Amino acid sequence: MDFAGQGFMAQMSPDPDAAVPLFEQALEWELAAIAELPELVEPTYSVLHRSAGWMAFHCRQFRRAEQLASKALAGEPPAGIAAELRDLWEQSNFHRHLNLNGVALQDDELQMSLSGPEVSRGLAPHSAIYGRVDNIEKLIYRTAERKLGRQFRRGGPPIKEVRYNYRMMVSVPREGSFAVTLKFGSLIQPTRRSELDAASVLDEFMQLVGWVNRSRDDEIQDLISDQLYLRNFFDLAKKIAPDGESIRQVGFTAIRNGSERSVALTRLADEIIAPFPTAPLDADGEWVEIRDVLR
Repeated sequence: MDFAGQGFMAQMSPDPDAAVPLFEQALEWELAAIAELPELVEPTYSVLHRSAGWMAFHCRQFRRAEQLASKALAGEPPAGIAAELRDLWEQSNFHRHLNLNGVALQDDELQMSLSGPEVSRGLAPHSAIYGRVDNIEKLIYRTAERKLGRQFRRGGPPIKEVRYNYRMMVSVPREGSFAVTLKFGSLIQPTRRSELDAASVLDEFMQLVGWVNRSRDDEIQDLISDQLYLRNFFDLAKKIAPDGESIRQVGFTAIRNGSERSVALTRLADEIIAPFPTAPLDADGEWVEIRDVLR
């Protein structure tokens, strides 16, 4: 428990990778405890497997986490523990789906994976897929405009420079889990090159999604200082996040310098709340107070 506690603290630090060896130590102790069980006694047996499984999950040993959850579920765990073991199995299985499995992504491409009760092999509700795809494209446009120093656009389409350089194309779904490749950029040579490459915009997208998932809202506010862009980001992140019913997890994978980078968004949409503005959204307007009765 000491190692696990230190691991969770390290996850919230600027270097979350430092948590992995701590969770590995916690896993070793959990497995040693399981090995000393004289017989299969419930709920001790399933509780220890649940704890060991989550330690394996947090140190990214997803296959071992699946095995530990399955081993405990094969017995007769109490109903509450069984529900947690199923959740552990689902999340571990989903993280395996984040792997590219032979798909070669480019710098301007991103894999999106969905998991939940309404997702099966290559099938998912239309609204769950394309509603998120639309909002991801909007978020990429807004990120590019903000990084280019553009004033927040209150309406209408993005400028041509942004539309041509960050236009999104979607691959056919891959079987095994519901996963698609999202490619950003133009299929034809744009007449005007952007000051930003798509890879740098995607890197910031991945960073922000990771911060949303870990509830690091203060760091998001530090990065996005413009209040209009900030509220827009939280509104779009809320639409991309899982609802907890039909979709439980939304994952993203990108390739950087030859290695995979994955983010699993499990924070529910209802938990994502845009911060209140600290100043009027229109700098040259005036505060007006209206009192009335809402019927």
